[in-house]
Amino acid sequence: NHSDDGFSSDSVKTIAVEEHVTIPAVVPQTDPAIVPPADKYLRYMAGAGIEVANGHNAISVVGEMMLGKNWGVSTGIKLVQMDDDGNFFDNEDFEHKKGHDYAPPCTTCSTDSGPHRDIHYKFTLLQIPLALNYYIHFRNEFALSLGLGTELDVYAKQQIDMDNFPAGIPSNLNWSNKCPALVFNNAKISLGIQKQWKHFVLKAIPFASKQFMVVDYKAESVYYGIELRGLYSF
Repeated sequence: NHSDDGFSSDSVKTIAVEEHVTIPAVVPQTDPAIVPPADKYLRYMAGAGIEVANGHNAISVVGEMMLGKNWGVSTGIKLVQMDDDGNFFDNEDFEHKKGHDYAPPCTTCSTDSGPHRDIHYKFTLLQIPLALNYYIHFRNEFALSLGLGTELDVYAKQQIDMDNFPAGIPSNLNWSNKCPALVFNNAKISLGIQKQWKHFVLKAIPFASKQFMVVDYKAESVYYGIELRGLYSF
């Protein structure tokens, strides 16, 4: 059949059908093993850690809030046991190692009553760690973290133990007292690796911490070590 304009009705039907044909869009695919979906990124983590470094050991309770898929802010509370240059044979050994005169730590234990020996100093710190962390995600729930932050010294306590020899008779003296703490006194950098199993996260975090000023309870200018954390993600 022919219409007035010279086209057959069959050709008109064919053209009408062809006008409604659509080509599906090509959607790029990502490897789910490398880039996890948004709901799998850690939003909040909480747990505990242990730390070993040159001159001290520590335990901590920590938490971290994720700011998107790559950034996180962590904080907590840390109990630190210092043991830097804390053992001295006698007064002279103290002065040699410390570089200044020995001063009895209390008014009732003057060296006039006899020499002091086996002098042991220990410092306990309470710190608040703060860090901004950047994460790079890999296959199989592994991630690399780069952290920059500080540790605020909010409390310091000195513990002293020694032998005193009044009239040649040995006696043991021990006591503790609060020390002035310099709150902001270091910058810390870390490079860690973590592995996640569903909600459980294990982290190993080597670090280095630079002290800005010399304080009695820290003998080193740079501390370095490793922290292990076990966390639960929410």
